[in-house]
Amino acid sequence: MKRLLHRLLRRPLKKAIRVLDEKSLNRSSAAKAAKAFEQWVRERRYTEPTESTETPLMEMGLTSSELSYFCKARFGKPFLTVRKELRIREAGKLMMEYPERTVSEIGSMVGFSDASNFRHQFKSVEGMTPTEWKEKQKKVRINLDI
Repeated sequence: MKRLLHRLLRRPLKKAIRVLDEKSLNRSSAAKAAKAFEQWVRERRYTEPTESTETPLMEMGLTSSELSYFCKARFGKPFLTVRKELRIREAGKLMMEYPERTVSEIGSMVGFSDASNFRHQFKSVEGMTPTEWKEKQKKVRINLDI
């Protein structure tokens, strides 16, 4: 999890704050957004099954503009894309930890309300379905054990 958080948050905070400043958010607002987002990720709140941004905004105590500017500055992507990618990365981790779990169960564990949507979103991020990804990971593990 720490590696994932580090990878997602690898852009220097100073650069994100500078970009946010340019977008008319002040320094304290940019720092507040960074801190709130990082805590939200640490607590794995992205796995909560919500489709809108209202709940995350309330949880982070941010306005829509603050979160939008922060995500664009830090990740170069909108919030919903960042959240989806976090969910998919978490799903991959869970599929490796719990190979006996079904794709539907894993999708539910990371916040997707139905298996079909989970499969579609997973494929949009990883380029393959969860089942294909799982099989590929098994082959990689077998090759590493040889």
